[in-house]
Amino acid sequence: MAECISRNYASLVHEMDIENWLVTVFNDLCTCGSHRRPGFSFLARKLQPVRPIIMLVGDSITQRAFLPGQWAGRLAAYYDRTADIQLRGYSGYNSKWLLALLPSLQRAPVSPILVIVQVGSNDCVRAPPVTGHDPSASRQHVPVVQYTRNLIQIVRLIRTSCGPSTKVLLMAPPPIHDPKRKHYENPPGCAPGRQMLWEDANLLPYVEACKMVSKGEKVPLVNLYQEFIRFGDWSSLMNADGLHPNANGGELIGRLVMEAISTHFPTLQPAPPSEWREAVPRGKLPLDFPDHQAIDPKDPEGSISRHRDTASLQMGCMGKGSSRIPSSNDLVNIVPPRAAAALNGGPSRTPLLLDNLSPREDDLDEEDLKMF
Repeated sequence: MAECISRNYASLVHEMDIENWLVTVFNDLCTCGSHRRPGFSFLARKLQPVRPIIMLVGDSITQRAFLPGQWAGRLAAYYDRTADIQLRGYSGYNSKWLLALLPSLQRAPVSPILVIVQVGSNDCVRAPPVTGHDPSASRQHVPVVQYTRNLIQIVRLIRTSCGPSTKVLLMAPPPIHDPKRKHYENPPGCAPGRQMLWEDANLLPYVEACKMVSKGEKVPLVNLYQEFIRFGDWSSLMNADGLHPNANGGELIGRLVMEAISTHFPTLQPAPPSEWREAVPRGKLPLDFPDHQAIDPKDPEGSISRHRDTASLQMGCMGKGSSRIPSSNDLVNIVPPRAAAALNGGPSRTPLLLDNLSPREDDLDEEDLKMF
């Protein structure tokens, strides 16, 4: 039965409006007698993964985020039973290069529920010519006005590609520790008068631009620069190169990101252990599979299937752009009543195939940049 449904409807999944498609599928399933549950369970697994994706996009500070003690590992532990952390960090990239790869990066079968964007540390490298360096040493430099445009386009492209259910969180770069950086770039024995490529003073305008984009595009911001400075002896948060956070800095970033999610996107928090036995926790992401205490030893398959069906429905409601996580009482508002009555739950949307969009700079007019 499941194979038959897949064969008949696979070509329609990404072409029809999901609600109309579900009416057709569920109406067929309602005539399947004892085969309704297997057919439905197949569709729930096939169409709406319960375990959503949080995507991290950025430069080397993001690429290194899964190193021991760093912030992505802490985020993965926080979401251990509820979401996958997808790393898309590219060392050395600036905002222009990140914008260029974003359309290819987003060709995925399922849209992330949250995209965390961190870029700017490479954009601020000193513009050429730089005394004592080959011109190629400044190839990553992006003027601050262009950086602003790029960041606006990145935010808008994510929103357009993924839809209203995908949230965006910006991170401003952390400060550059000049004494450490100077020792790293110009160790003893270097030619005198050699200019530094990275300096904190050159980074500050990019941090301000990031704050402006956050305000103008109504995107929450984790201001790493401000929070590192506020820490006090923030040199203890930086690696020897003065540019990348060490494990202490990674711990702080992880905490700040989780606090930002809690404040700005509370429904994207994982279900706390006290609610693990509930398939639909109160305003939180559900577990991908049920807690062991919720499994019926006599019917483990049924326990898992029922949990997955309900959790899939919950995640599907988020995909429709809902401002909150639904309860089981919302079932009738999400799928056709006949289907809800017949199946007692179900998926509410297909995976989103992201559009192959090419960013266009002329999409931004002077009005967009007046705030800067």
